[in-house]
Amino acid sequence: MTWLWSISKFIDSVTGKITHFAIPKDPKSYNDNFEAYTQDKLNILDELFSEKDSPA
Repeated sequence: MTWLWSISKFIDSVTGKITHFAIPKDPKSYNDNFEAYTQDKLNILDELFSEKDSPA
C-alpha cells in the first residue's frame, strides 16, 4: 500500500523555523483522527501567532 500525505508547512516569521504538519490523504485514516489533526494544527498556529510575538 502506498501512503499519501498532505503536508502543511508553517514558517515562524521571527525565527525562520519551519514546522511540517502531515495528515493522511486516505479518507478513512483522516476521518478516524481528524479531531487530533485539527487540534495539533491549531496548537501550531497558536504558537506561531501568540501574543508574545506581537508588538507592544
